[in-house]
Amino acid sequence: MAIIQARKRPDNLKATLKRFISYLGHHKCLMLLVGILVILSSGANLLGTFMFQPIIDSITSTSGLSEVHKMIALEIIIYSVGVLSTLGYSQIMARLAQKVIYEMRMDMFSRMESLPLAYFDRRTHGEIMSLYINDIDSVSEAINNAFALLISNFIHIVGLMTVSYTHLTLP
Repeated sequence: MAIIQARKRPDNLKATLKRFISYLGHHKCLMLLVGILVILSSGANLLGTFMFQPIIDSITSTSGLSEVHKMIALEIIIYSVGVLSTLGYSQIMARLAQKVIYEMRMDMFSRMESLPLAYFDRRTHGEIMSLYINDIDSVSEAINNAFALLISNFIHIVGLMTVSYTHLTLP
């Protein structure tokens, strides 16, 4: 019967994170491009949201309909840039995650080839397969979601705080 072991933190968390970041470091250009696209997407989302007030104000005021149409066209362009940026960074992150996972699996396989047979005698097939499938898939999900969400949420927080502060300080 298999012994179920609880997952624990690595013995040396710093070394583990350093190794993980080194896998991402092989793809610095893609990470930079993703960062730029996330910033563009989040900025467009924030700007588009705060453009609604001037549009509504211009509709209720006596300004001409052409002014409203220009502002709505600008709003559509802003959101289109945001959507295209989101599509771009999500596609790049998916490819990046696949490349990193491939490198990790290749390194794991080469390491596994050098292990003594006693290692495999002490572990169940399921435990070894879990390392290769479940744990690596968890890393893939983290790569796909965490980096972009971290940047995006930071920009949203800073943007909302900035806009809130400017609205509070304006007469």
